[in-house]
Amino acid sequence: MEERLKFKKRSLQILLTKLYFFYPGLSFKFILLGILISPWKSFAMGSLFEGFFLLRNTNLQIQTQSLKNFSTYSQFYLKGSFQPSNEIKTQLHFLSSQNYGEKFSLNHLFQFYPSAHWLLSENLELKLGRNLYEKKRDSLSLNSFENSWYSLDGMILEYNTQTLNFDFWSAYLPERWIAMERKKELNYGFGFFLDINLTSFYIIDSFRFQASYLGDSFTDQKANKMSRYGISVVGFLKTLNLGYDFSAVGQSSGLQFKLEENMYHGMIYYKKQNFFNSEFFIGYHTDSPNYNPWLYNRHEHSGLSDFLQWRNLSYYFIGTNFFPFKKLKCQITFLGFDSTSQGEIDLGAFGSFIHAKKNINVEKESLGKEINIKILSKVTEVLELQLLTAFFLAQSSSLKKDKQNLYNNLQLTALYKF
Repeated sequence: MEERLKFKKRSLQILLTKLYFFYPGLSFKFILLGILISPWKSFAMGSLFEGFFLLRNTNLQIQTQSLKNFSTYSQFYLKGSFQPSNEIKTQLHFLSSQNYGEKFSLNHLFQFYPSAHWLLSENLELKLGRNLYEKKRDSLSLNSFENSWYSLDGMILEYNTQTLNFDFWSAYLPERWIAMERKKELNYGFGFFLDINLTSFYIIDSFRFQASYLGDSFTDQKANKMSRYGISVVGFLKTLNLGYDFSAVGQSSGLQFKLEENMYHGMIYYKKQNFFNSEFFIGYHTDSPNYNPWLYNRHEHSGLSDFLQWRNLSYYFIGTNFFPFKKLKCQITFLGFDSTSQGEIDLGAFGSFIHAKKNINVEKESLGKEINIKILSKVTEVLELQLLTAFFLAQSSSLKKDKQNLYNNLQLTALYKF
């Protein structure tokens, strides 16, 4: 009995220490101190480490004239999981990013994401601290292509079963990426996420329905509030080898259900396994002039060149994935961009690099065309190589620089997992 009380006391000590030191705003040295004073024997129970090292070389060009920018980006990530008891688990994430290149102002960035997880019941878990949380990549994601990942500093309550996932969270929000800069425009937010995943639904072999509410306040340090309502449906018809993925987001001021801005994104795809295990897809996206894309994964949306961002943007995309060899994947995508209406558009990192701006005023017009060619090779179980070349052909005069309209983004990436 006495040993059980000592164990519970030690577990409670660990949990309270983490809750205190993980509170948003405290410095790294205090968080580290909280970890060091916890009993090291408890951490040795059920510990697990994993991570990766990434190296990416990027060459940016305007037609045949080099911009004199050949940059090297590296990223080191380490995750440690420690489980002192069956009910309590601690996770520590370390992320170190470096940029080397003439045009990049950020040279080194070190980030630390600590969190404590408490299993309240078989299906209910409470997460406290700085959580790497990704549920809807078109609204709430890690945005892990960037050198600063998105995280929620606060509380997440998760309920999970085989077919149902329900999350409620309340947290301080990270800075959002706009062009090549991080902008602190959201201070605090809360929301819920519902995910229903069925292996069969009438004639559909797999069906998934998602609904979410995201609310935030103190935008730009003002007492403004914003609400976001999102739904998405994903499914696959095995008899036709046909799948679909549709999502919609409505945005309103305050906590009222009066949609003022919106976003629609949809895709259908066809799989042909006996032809190089290929997949053919076509899709469309549109969002309104004042739509706030929030914490979405911007690299995998609106073209891999990262020339444009969501907001006042409409585009179609068509492409294919195929495996010429077992461990070699190729992807070719063609995109056509238009502005939804007259007004401002947001530039991505590559677009901002060309124009040294975050946004540009355009008419309601065609903005440009883009083609992406990506080759991914899995060399070994732990080593992956990726080659990406993306060409953006500007059609709007606002996006042309010195009367040049063809831009090329060439990237070579090596990823080593451990």
